[in-house]
Amino acid sequence: MSKDKITIASPRGIIIPAAVLKREKDYSAGPHEPVEVPRAYGLSLIENRFADEVEPTSIEKPKASSSGRSTGRPKGQAAQQLDDQADASADTLIGTNILPARIEIAPGKEVQLGEVVTKAHTKSGLSLEDWNALPEADRDALLTAMVDELKAEASQQQP
Repeated sequence: MSKDKITIASPRGIIIPAAVLKREKDYSAGPHEPVEVPRAYGLSLIENRFADEVEPTSIEKPKASSSGRSTGRPKGQAAQQLDDQADASADTLIGTNILPARIEIAPGKEVQLGEVVTKAHTKSGLSLEDWNALPEADRDALLTAMVDELKAEASQQQP
């Protein structure tokens, strides 16, 4: 790893802007996924508690030209795996850290946080990208409102 780079990981996952990585698209790293970024950018994320410094992995990131376009060279297996991971994480809705993994909505009835996130996202009408780009406080408010709605529905169903 060069001195001008640092490897970080975020406990919730993080979207790294395309310009930072000199790529065509933003890179969506999953929770605890190591990402090599410019040192100044990584240190700012660490300072603001969005990420932690981690040991670099043996898998190299795919290289892109300074324009962010593919170099046109065939990809190695490790680079292809990283691209596949990026595509999969790009389809992941960002949740919250303020709610537990399982939420009691009525005595003896629980829902998983993932279900709450999916329902809140669907109700919002936002695209996946727009949902993930929401400020954390706004997304948390939508998720909390969905929990309240599910609790109200569950209380109406009880005799």
